[in-house]
Amino acid sequence: MAGVFLSKPLTANSIPILRELRDFSSTAGNAANRMDEWLLACPRLQTLALFQGAQAPLELLTKGNIHCLTLAYPTFDPAINSWLPNCTSMDGLIISWSIFSKLDAASFPPSLRYLWVGIYSHDQVSFDEFKTALNSQSKLKSFGILVKGTNSWAIENEVSIRALCMKLGVRMYPLAINSYCDNKRTISKTSKPSFIPTLSRVFNKRNSTYDKDILSWEMGKS
Repeated sequence: MAGVFLSKPLTANSIPILRELRDFSSTAGNAANRMDEWLLACPRLQTLALFQGAQAPLELLTKGNIHCLTLAYPTFDPAINSWLPNCTSMDGLIISWSIFSKLDAASFPPSLRYLWVGIYSHDQVSFDEFKTALNSQSKLKSFGILVKGTNSWAIENEVSIRALCMKLGVRMYPLAINSYCDNKRTISKTSKPSFIPTLSRVFNKRNSTYDKDILSWEMGKS
């Protein structure tokens, strides 16, 4: 749902739930928040994506069965620090650099196993900032970077990032780079973590010849 604002909450009593709904995404607007109770009632919903400041459905995130969350906001919202650590069912998280670089170390989900950080054309990333942020995640097992647009920072610093991950005992996946940045670099099917196939139904834009090989993280035009 993109840019949708609801004037009142949507409940299972007002609209029948979708029992086969597995993925839900919202871009801007308050739809996800106003649909909180309804989404929580959908028994198979496990993947949630919130883009460009979409208001979060807190009951769903903290009491539901969401395993994978994408949180891609252009600016950091301090309120994230209060609810993200309460997402106890979540083991996969994809977040934008704007959030990763400012999130408190104690604010990550307690069961987090897979973390991917999205870097966009406009992001000003330095290795020192990156090192500080990654060092704070002592429980992390696997890590990856998604490159969107023309930002070449991750490519230029891949060796240093990989060395840092090795030092921390964190498995680093191959860079996931879209065709706008480097159409010769791809992420192979065998290198994707187990939750990526599910997430790809939300993130992948299926109008490119690179779709079979590249995990393209969509957050609007960069």
